[in-house]
Amino acid sequence: MSKEHAAGKCRLGTGAAFAAYALCSWGFAQGAPWWGDLYYAQAAVYLVAAIALFRSLPWATWFAVGIGLSGLVVDVAYSAVLHVDGYLTADTLGQGLLFWLALRNHRSAARAASPYRSTAAITPSSDPRIGWTFALAAGTLPPSIMAAFAPLPAGYLDHAPVGIAPHGHAWLFALPILAVGALVLLGRGKVLGLVAAAGTAAIGVLVFGDSFADPLHVMGTWDLRVEHLFALLGHGFLFASLLPLAPAALRRLSPPTTLPR
Repeated sequence: MSKEHAAGKCRLGTGAAFAAYALCSWGFAQGAPWWGDLYYAQAAVYLVAAIALFRSLPWATWFAVGIGLSGLVVDVAYSAVLHVDGYLTADTLGQGLLFWLALRNHRSAARAASPYRSTAAITPSSDPRIGWTFALAAGTLPPSIMAAFAPLPAGYLDHAPVGIAPHGHAWLFALPILAVGALVLLGRGKVLGLVAAAGTAAIGVLVFGDSFADPLHVMGTWDLRVEHLFALLGHGFLFASLLPLAPAALRRLSPPTTLPR
């Protein structure tokens, strides 16, 4: 079996797994109307990953890696901070399987002859620093969407400074939209995408600075609301997306170690 054929089978299998998870999320939305919007939004994200894999889009493998990693991190953090039950354990195993499949698919695609146009900025054979920047930025979407669509009590997350977002919850709806914009720019190889990710993360700190201080303070007492946790993780993935390229950026900004002759 050729590398291209093996990579194609792996890609279709991974896409089917992401589509199956999207279908499960849609099913849970039917049986949990209070959380229905959250599950519908989650299903949409995983369905996008599946469609991208089925269509063999250049950025699909990195996107799937980011979504799979994000889902696993969300479940592990939820288990560690809040509580564990049978459903969450099964979901954590499922997310771990998706992440493993996504990594396996990415490596398989990178080994195969590249079918992508040379102009594509994000492909399986891209520099890992660029690929992980894109993947971690994609990882912002699951927790930020869950934070935006989770049912919130009245007056919750209202610590936003006037002039940025009168209600903190409004920013949670803007966060995934801005993250998608950063992904589009990164997918086209634009440095502005990295700037957009950094700016979005920085604004999030300004908007939720006071509100984030509360869960960080009470985390030791195991008194943390799920919406706080999702919001923290959403912004955390944006900050993490800046790390792969940070050393190269610092080297460019640092003064030369020797004087030019």
